[in-house]
Amino acid sequence: KAELARARMLEDAEKMRGQLAKALNEEKGSFSELAKPLGLEVHSTGLFTKDSALENVPDAAQFKQACFATPEGQLTPLLAYPEGVIFGLVQKREPGNLDNFEKEKESLRVQLLARKKEDLLNAWYGRLRFEAKLEDKTRGAGV
Repeated sequence: KAELARARMLEDAEKMRGQLAKALNEEKGSFSELAKPLGLEVHSTGLFTKDSALENVPDAAQFKQACFATPEGQLTPLLAYPEGVIFGLVQKREPGNLDNFEKEKESLRVQLLARKKEDLLNAWYGRLRFEAKLEDKTRGAGV
């Protein structure tokens, strides 16, 4: 029964998403105005980056990935969670600031190189421990 109810909920949500997308395409009002009669809760995230924290989103990483993959002015696909479903409208994209990138490029390169070195060292150390035939002689020796 629970699976059937969940499937029905997803089907209903997809229908509402379709109705909302159609109304938006026909420019019949704003996202908030069009969503309210459908009983949908509307929350605005404002502009965000891939590294931004998002509140009121069950899986922010998945939601951000969907938003960045969705063209401007369109609705993201439905994302299903145990609490319900979520989708968003990608209203605006702003390109990154290349001036800041140029200033930070060397610092980012150093950070990435350090992270790569640490990852390689950790992998090497993990293999070394795995392949080592070490015996703990301190157990039972009163130590």
